[in-house]
Amino acid sequence: MSERAHHIFDLINLGFTVLYTIEAILMIVGLGLRGYFQYVMNMFDFFILVISWVEVGLFLSGGELLAPSSMRAMRLLRILKLIRSWVSLRNIVKTLIRAIPEAANLFFLILIFNFMNALVARQLFAKQPT
Repeated sequence: MSERAHHIFDLINLGFTVLYTIEAILMIVGLGLRGYFQYVMNMFDFFILVISWVEVGLFLSGGELLAPSSMRAMRLLRILKLIRSWVSLRNIVKTLIRAIPEAANLFFLILIFNFMNALVARQLFAKQPT
């Protein structure tokens, strides 16, 4: 990745961190400190926010993190919050999870079909000069 693209992604990271900080401040003001920390997902969001600010602080000080990608990957777990609150998305995810065994059966059927085609091709073209 070029230096310019890396810098742009760092700025986007900072922008989202500020945006989520504003969201957390508004929720703390609206719900109160106790009300905010009553919900497990709010505690999780606050934990992610603290990690994000640690990452931003280390970035601005010029330090390197040991595992920045794992810290950023934890932010993807916010999708769980979205799945929990969005009913139609939750139904889609449940349907996909239920379809995994059938997809595995289809995978093995395709694997057997490819194996049979490989055997036939070997029998037909094994003695052919290249």
